Amino acid sequence: MMKTCVLLLLVLGCVHGAPVGDTGLETGSCEDPSAVSAAHSALSKINLDRTEGYVFTLHRLSNVHLAKNGEVGVVYYLTLDVVETNCSVLSRKDWKDCETRSNPMQVYGQCKAAIYISKPHRVVRLYKYKCLVRPVPAARVVQICPDCPTFISQDNEEVKKTIANTLDKFNRESGLNNRFALLQVTRATAGMAMGMYYHVEYTIQETTCNKSTEAATADQCPMMGCEFAHKGFCKASLYYSPTRDPNYSVQCEIFEPEAANAEKVQHLLGDQLSHSHNDTHRHEHGKGHEHGKGHQHGKGHQHGKGH
Repeated sequence: MMKTCVLLLLVLGCVHGAPVGDTGLETGSCEDPSAVSAAHSALSKINLDRTEGYVFTLHRLSNVHLAKNGEVGVVYYLTLDVVETNCSVLSRKDWKDCETRSNPMQVYGQCKAAIYISKPHRVVRLYKYKCLVRPVPAARVVQICPDCPTFISQDNEEVKKTIANTLDKFNRESGLNNRFALLQVTRATAGMAMGMYYHVEYTIQETTCNKSTEAATADQCPMMGCEFAHKGFCKASLYYSPTRDPNYSVQCEIFEPEAANAEKVQHLLGDQLSHSHNDTHRHEHGKGHEHGKGHQHGKGHQHGKGH
């Protein structure tokens, strides 16, 4: 067991893949069905464990090493090239059911993971993972597609205006009992057609205030406890007409509280992560930043929409 732990630390401490030598590691094939299956399992568990950003899909398996563990177990050390999909991780959707974005607007990256698999014992345990993702640089987007929208700062005043107006619109029209408040801005882009337009994607969380609460005092509404609160994922737009008249639209998908499906998601995860793990999500200007992650439980489904 001690040998396995030492191997795990050695492998995951390397930036460019696992070391090969007298450590007991074997080089695996990225085409091997067992390694591909391990990669699929690892990515599914990574997506279930993440609490921010978008579901990753597998672009390719780019590196495999493995170490035998006992008579029937194998620890796979994998490097996965991934691409963000258009599904929020709050949706708990399987990555195979999510679509990737069009080429110039893709956010791509890499996940390194260690996963233990014992088929006879039906055990699949994700030991550790670290992901770093970043969008295609804005200059490259313009070069590939001059008319495509580009990423902009989430602190942009037009982005803030879009969020404020569309979230208020959702709260007025949703038919849900409580108000929702902004949780996180996940994506902001801008482009030019007949006039300027802005697309913003953000997550929201249920508050303890009734939806009849005046917008002027809504900022004081406390968030409902995570375990019992509904969360949502919104896609909002602001279009300016040639006469500079603003037009807002928003559509939100609401997901069930974490407590409603915690046991089910824990079952899907198998055994909980045995070691610490990291996930990295995109920030402005294409820079990746590392963040420690906890566990999130709860499966979402469509509950309501904004108009």
